[in-house]
Amino acid sequence: MKKGNRLQKRLNLCAKVNLALDIVGVEPNGYHILDTIAVNIPVSDQIEVVVREDRSATVQYDNGVVYQNDTVIRAVQHMIDTYDLPGADVYIKKAIPVGAGLGGSSADAAGVIKCYLEIFDVVCDMDKLAEVGSDVPYMVFGGACRINGIGNIVKRVSVPLLYGVVLVDTAVKVDTRLAYSVYDKINGEHNSIDDFLAEKIPAFNALQRSAISINPQIGGLLDVLRVAGFENVVMSGSGGGVFGYASTRVTRDQCLAQLTKLICAKSMLLIPFDTERKNEEAEFGLSGLFV
Repeated sequence: MKKGNRLQKRLNLCAKVNLALDIVGVEPNGYHILDTIAVNIPVSDQIEVVVREDRSATVQYDNGVVYQNDTVIRAVQHMIDTYDLPGADVYIKKAIPVGAGLGGSSADAAGVIKCYLEIFDVVCDMDKLAEVGSDVPYMVFGGACRINGIGNIVKRVSVPLLYGVVLVDTAVKVDTRLAYSVYDKINGEHNSIDDFLAEKIPAFNALQRSAISINPQIGGLLDVLRVAGFENVVMSGSGGGVFGYASTRVTRDQCLAQLTKLICAKSMLLIPFDTERKNEEAEFGLSGLFV
């Protein structure tokens, strides 16, 4: 598609929730080695890429915010430098909450990369994509995946059938780098991803302790989910979004009804999801586009 005389592509990219997250080591360069399960949830940002004639990169958000060290700019620059491509003007309509552990900035960066892939004939290197952001390779793939390494190893998996609700207070944020830094000092709750996939243990998150120490309001959000009736509650990613889940849709919907009675702040968002839901983006380009 062209915008005037310029190539363009527009798509929507969904947020994610980490059903379980473990940290299994630290690389010499300080990057944390992950073992985590992620699935998409039904809230998305709209990303539009308009190719430039030069090698410059700009990004404009509909909320007018300017982000320091913007992952979107890194994504454009990655495509420029790695594949000798032209730059782009990027326009983003935000719906994914920022700083909630739902992969919003990575979704935007992945959207840029997917737009480039549809416009130009290039093959992406997953290791290099992880240098843009640890969640970016997964966000390009989407679906139910197990993610290892520094985010560069992404494999499809079958996950337990869960019916959940993500609870986000947009006023409750956690800086990802700070969460990992505090984790290095106080550690976290470790468990087996294999046992989670085998339905032997509930969801868990090794970063939850450090995130709550940074922002105790996250613990309060988890308590709200428990009061609503969810037996299994956990934080997503590096926080501050949290979720509760049940093994049946009926139980989830009952808890959701209670939850809507408990929350009243305009800053609160509820995002129901289930792991049976198929994401239309999930099957994008797995053949021939990545090495």
